[in-house]
Amino acid sequence: MKFLSKFADGLANVLTGMGVPGRDKGVTDRFVLRPLQKEELEAAYRCDWVARKSVDIIPGDMTREWREWKTDKADIKALEETERTLKLKARVRRALRLADLYGGAAMIMGVAQGSSQDELDIKRLGKGSLRYIHVVHRHKLTVEDIDRDPESPFFMEPKMYSLAGVNGSVRIHPSRVVRFLGNELPDPDSETANLGWGDPVLQSVYDAVLNAAMAQTEIASLIREAKIDIIQIPELMDRIGTKEYEDRLSRRLTVAAVGKSVHNALIMDANEKWEQRQVNFSQLPEILQKYLTIASAARDIPVTRFLSQSPGGLNSTGDGDMDNYQSKVSSEQEEKLCPALDKADQVIARSALGDYPPDLWYELPELRPLSEKDRSDISYKRAQTTQIYVGSGLVPEPALAKATQNQLIESGDYPGLEEALAEAEKAGEIAPIEEEPAGPDPNAPQAPVQSAAGTEPRAAKDAEPRTLYVSRKVLNAAEIVAWAKQQGFAKTLPAGDMHVTIAFSRQPVDWMEAGSAWAENDKGQLTIKPGGARLIERLGADKKAVVLLFSSSELSWRHEDIKRNAGASWDWPEYQPHITISYDAGDMDLSKVKPYAGEIVFGPEIFEEVKDDWEKAIEEA
Repeated sequence: MKFLSKFADGLANVLTGMGVPGRDKGVTDRFVLRPLQKEELEAAYRCDWVARKSVDIIPGDMTREWREWKTDKADIKALEETERTLKLKARVRRALRLADLYGGAAMIMGVAQGSSQDELDIKRLGKGSLRYIHVVHRHKLTVEDIDRDPESPFFMEPKMYSLAGVNGSVRIHPSRVVRFLGNELPDPDSETANLGWGDPVLQSVYDAVLNAAMAQTEIASLIREAKIDIIQIPELMDRIGTKEYEDRLSRRLTVAAVGKSVHNALIMDANEKWEQRQVNFSQLPEILQKYLTIASAARDIPVTRFLSQSPGGLNSTGDGDMDNYQSKVSSEQEEKLCPALDKADQVIARSALGDYPPDLWYELPELRPLSEKDRSDISYKRAQTTQIYVGSGLVPEPALAKATQNQLIESGDYPGLEEALAEAEKAGEIAPIEEEPAGPDPNAPQAPVQSAAGTEPRAAKDAEPRTLYVSRKVLNAAEIVAWAKQQGFAKTLPAGDMHVTIAFSRQPVDWMEAGSAWAENDKGQLTIKPGGARLIERLGADKKAVVLLFSSSELSWRHEDIKRNAGASWDWPEYQPHITISYDAGDMDLSKVKPYAGEIVFGPEIFEEVKDDWEKAIEEA
């Protein structure tokens, strides 16, 4: 009653302005904590999709891709099998969701050592000691007391839990419990704290979620009143009192409605008036979107992720928002997921392996996997870096070779590479890398190089800059010519002229800076495997050239390598490997041509100067 009187007094002040300086209506506004009850949380979670997404999205993203163990292969297999048996991934995700919904949850580990109320002796655990993992929310557990001893490993955690069971309550020691908390409390030891648990995530976003739900409901109710017929009848209120008039009026309206529906005509008395009013919905979508945006912002989730929609707006990709969100999820993993897993792993690892190896660790996968293009670019840059280190001699080749092999294995780009290298080494297919003899003394005088101006010292790598055209001949061009004839090409380039262009630089460059290709066999040949993306298109300003487009990361990398190292120019927006089939295909319908899908074998790279009159040498047969 005391609280109610204060509240009423405050309300009167707002209404009358008595006792309020300047009559500011906001002077009595304040935040008051009203903890959401279990029933309210469950009702919101089960009945409203915005509330459910607010709880489910982040725990789902935190555990969508599971961790990768890093240790001996046999141990990894045993650990992964134990996790599958215990359904650990699903258990952790459920615990995170329950923690966000209720403010706290726990995984109870059923360990075969003593009774449930005894503290675990972790180092004495052996294989198969972990029998099960159960997940319960905070309301299933009774907290007996909080451990406030700063010397205790369970400081500010419950000293003992009680779980109601079939045969009465079961007391559980905190060493057998992995805790998950909701939103962190500012003062876990305050009188309003939740006995060591956190706050439900809906506690702070409840108003935003509720407003979004109400906006949807109100807009849906307006749809029922989108169109209203208004009929004005003379002397209606004077006559409505008799039943006879009410029946006549009802029949009158029924006849009018039938005529309007069936005959598309409204029959009215001369003194009656009829009009139709419609609700304007033009601004309602924007209003609803604003409420949903506020709800997603309150939960710190990008609206594109919250509503599962593509980014809107010109040139909008949403990458910035998603990058920020990924950082948030990574932070949640570090603060909530990893500490819980680290505690559970002390039991899981010993149950799977019999002990806890000192070199045991794991990695959490990337939240947003790289695209194929990004992975390809990274691989290319790594290969370039390795080439630079090989050429510079800064790192001994045996060490660099081993590090590069480990890098390729860890990247996962080449499945089975580790086993293949081991088998090749065992079979003697990989020769041991011997130490290279010491190179010439860089301080020794350079040998003279003959030039037009006479004999002068110059680095052997230097060369007179000149234009550069790099290509590879097609060694199996006869097969491509045969395919072209079958597809209806009357004329094609001769087999000896078919090639792929790698570089075409009108800008003079030092050819020695272009280096050499590395993705080829001992004969300098490069093979493109059958299949993959192949297209037949017309190229050039006049669209005369009909070409076979194909994909080759090796050729694309080599093209970029020459541009980067030698400074070569390129006259077109991008590089696309292709082989010219014909310059005289007429009006041939290329949509009916089935692209050549066989193997393509290229010969060694050919370095030449650019010839501006190259078109004059074209002869087709």
